[in-house]
Amino acid sequence: MFITFSDDDTELLIYWTVVGFFSFLESYANILVSWLPFYYELKILFFIWLQLPWFDGSHFLWENIILPYLNKHEKKIDQQVEKGGKEAIKYGIKGLMKANTLKSKVKNEIDQMKEEPNKKDD
Repeated sequence: MFITFSDDDTELLIYWTVVGFFSFLESYANILVSWLPFYYELKILFFIWLQLPWFDGSHFLWENIILPYLNKHEKKIDQQVEKGGKEAIKYGIKGLMKANTLKSKVKNEIDQMKEEPNKKDD
């Protein structure tokens, strides 16, 4: 990891990072592989392999697959995160402006309703 953590924290971060990558990949591949015989049983064995310290599966995948991938694509990932942040701010500002406009319209309509004489009494 890039930050100093206690061993327990590091273990959990590595495990959940690997699980996150697996879940991401599985969300796309699930339609292709879920029909395979014993898929779910193999998936359970995979998670056991990831978790148990005797096998150290999460560390193996982290050190040999995920970390090299992240290091190789770090600049592109950072650029996309920055771009996503800018887009989120842009859409957040648009949303706030629309909410403010809607608030003004509702307030004006309520004020008009208060000013109009009650037509039921006529």
